[in-house]
Amino acid sequence: MYFNQHSPTGPNQDQEVKLYNSNLERERLDTLADLYSIIVAVEHLEKAYIKSSIPFEEYTLACTNLISQFKTCQNLLGDSSVLNVQHFMNEYKLNCPLAVNRLKVGVPATVEHGVDNKNNKEDGKYIAKTVQNFINLMDNLELKVKTVEVLHPLLVELIQNINKITPSAETNECKEKVKNWLIALNKMKVSDELNDEQVKQLHFDLENGYNLFMRSLDE
Repeated sequence: MYFNQHSPTGPNQDQEVKLYNSNLERERLDTLADLYSIIVAVEHLEKAYIKSSIPFEEYTLACTNLISQFKTCQNLLGDSSVLNVQHFMNEYKLNCPLAVNRLKVGVPATVEHGVDNKNNKEDGKYIAKTVQNFINLMDNLELKVKTVEVLHPLLVELIQNINKITPSAETNECKEKVKNWLIALNKMKVSDELNDEQVKQLHFDLENGYNLFMRSLDE
């Protein structure tokens, strides 16, 4: 790839500026361009969601795909500078505050907050699923499973099921704990593992969240 730069001294002194010196550098530039485009797309999608210009189902699918593509680009680049969304945006003069928040959380708004549903007839089903999610996560940690690749999807499933239950102060507090861990894991690479201190803290938070959740069922 070349960039033609016209010299102010005359039309015959065009200068070709080479943007890369190898296929590896070219691929990196292409991936950076993809990352830039994804951030802009997420910003537009979030605005459409806020304005109710897109159905929940379409938003959730599109947002999930964009977040997945964003993580793939980050992993391909393998650069700490692109793991921090805000740092990347500052470097490339991007102003997409809605995208920053969405990519930081790592799940669509419909998953983070849930979709308003006044029909609580299926609470029992999702209560059972939530209990199983808590137990499954704690069991995995006790079995020394600590990779982001395994734990992140389990946390997403947990928060999705909590969101489908009629909210209470306890369930909201549980959800906040899970959300904080989603944000923490989303800053890491898929291949990364939690250290012993993080595993201990996550297990502690899950156990507290589980107890809060069970207490809410007695009210």
